[in-house]
Amino acid sequence: MRLLISLILKQGMLMFSSPLPYHQEITKRMGFQQVEGATHYDFDEQIPSPTFMLDIRGERQKAYFDRWVQSAGLSLTPELPDNLFGFTSKEREVALLVLSTDSSAEIANKLNVTQVAVNKHLGRIYKKAGFARKTQLLKKLMEL
Repeated sequence: MRLLISLILKQGMLMFSSPLPYHQEITKRMGFQQVEGATHYDFDEQIPSPTFMLDIRGERQKAYFDRWVQSAGLSLTPELPDNLFGFTSKEREVALLVLSTDSSAEIANKLNVTQVAVNKHLGRIYKKAGFARKTQLLKKLMEL
């Protein structure tokens, strides 16, 4: 299992094959897909061993981990206490995106505003929270 987790943490394509139904079921539950036409009989001439693949290249890796987190019943959306530092609703929205470690440009894109507008919101957030830099704010938000 430790080897599998270390492989999943790297981007790529993972292949797995086993004649044991128990292994096959676990593999399917982990999100591997059976590769059609890739069944072999290398372990025993009477027992088929289907091959499974998990493609976690690029953005697929993030999506894969997001599904794992959700299946564990955890929230992918960070939360902030109500009335934190007296933030307005827009400042709160920006602070949540800071907590997601988005850059100012990414925040602007997600909120469909200019980066100048995001920087103005950040300036007000820093002032209300008593911080001078984004890293200080991020550290505080992560502690909540």
